[in-house]
Amino acid sequence: MHFFQRVTVTLVVLIWIFAAGQSKARADQLILNNGDRISGKLLTFARDAVRIETPSAGIIQLERKYVRQLSIDNEVWVDLVSGERITGRVTNGEERTVVIRSSILGERRLSVDAIAEIHTDRVAIARDLLEMSAVAGKGIDSSQASDSRASKATVAQKPKTIGQMPEDETDIRKIFLRQSAVLLRPGQVELEAAPGYMRNQSVSPIMNAKVRQFRMPLAARIGLFNRAEMHVTVPVVYVHQEFAFAENAISHREFGIGDASAGLNIEIARETAQWPDVILFAGVGAPTGSKPKEEGLSLGSGHWEASFGAQFIKTVDPVALFAGAYYAHQFESRYFVNDAIRAVNPGGIAGYNFGFGFAVNESVSLSAQISGSYQSNARADGEKVFGSSSEPVSLRSALTYRCSKNTYIEPSVVIGLDDETADFILGISLTHRFGK
Repeated sequence: MHFFQRVTVTLVVLIWIFAAGQSKARADQLILNNGDRISGKLLTFARDAVRIETPSAGIIQLERKYVRQLSIDNEVWVDLVSGERITGRVTNGEERTVVIRSSILGERRLSVDAIAEIHTDRVAIARDLLEMSAVAGKGIDSSQASDSRASKATVAQKPKTIGQMPEDETDIRKIFLRQSAVLLRPGQVELEAAPGYMRNQSVSPIMNAKVRQFRMPLAARIGLFNRAEMHVTVPVVYVHQEFAFAENAISHREFGIGDASAGLNIEIARETAQWPDVILFAGVGAPTGSKPKEEGLSLGSGHWEASFGAQFIKTVDPVALFAGAYYAHQFESRYFVNDAIRAVNPGGIAGYNFGFGFAVNESVSLSAQISGSYQSNARADGEKVFGSSSEPVSLRSALTYRCSKNTYIEPSVVIGLDDETADFILGISLTHRFGK
């Protein structure tokens, strides 16, 4: 029985080798985002990396995201992110699409992002079948055969790399989402300083009020286990408040530490062709800044805060789209309100955000996001403070520049879209990443 099994598999091997030899004069081809074409024999097409053997440069390895289209001369197995498998020839489509010509399904047009993996080496697959049938006849454990094949693979030619491997460089479209996304690998650390200037002014027939604030959050983010990050932020704040009415003016100044915060982001679902990244986050805020005083000036909210929410990110080259929602609960605290020290319960905050990041090239991206929230009426000593609810909405625009492999600079501007937000906030952040 084993004899006939081995003869059958051997014939299959010879047929596949003959078929591969007949098409040897032809070549597979990759078309990159910048229009470059690489021709040769496609070895690997996986979720993150692509390897192709060229006549002149040997084996070249590059990131999958750089590949816009591809064509393969031989019939291959195409595994889709949906779990389907299609057998056929792959040819170029339009933009980021390919056409798979299957003898069973006919022509099928797919996005390149819908492909999970392509199996191309038919000779190697047949050889594996032959080895498995041989060791099965000798009673050798299949795991030993796997070890033998793995040891042969370790001595294979080391591929040359062009561009950057996925683990070496973060997607420039997502850098501006670093506070709510998961971009760090385990052991990586990111430090950030983000000075910003805010001005808010309100004018009435009897009074002119101005508030100027300089704020510099100092943040640290740490990659924990796979798909998880922890972050801590401590802001340094300077506030200048000025009231002018009639012929008099009153001003107050304060400098110190604002409210500190910490949180955890966990990616529970990785992006596929149909579905976005899903990141859950939870955080806590501590009232380390000064509480509101008689003059109404403070560096913090005066409340402990607990928050949780979700962020969704979907990349549609060259754009990353995102949307998110959160809820924050502020706990009761005592400080000066109106004319006395009172127990203040500020109520809950429901917030949202949405927007996009656009990759101009591999080092520069532009982003815009709308952020808004609704805060219910506060209570002081158990009584509702009427008119204390708010619905602030703002627009943030930023340019992110990768000035080195692990360093980013991001100037930004935030414009208030209603009377309950600051007139504008100008900021610039400097971020550096440590670790590999």
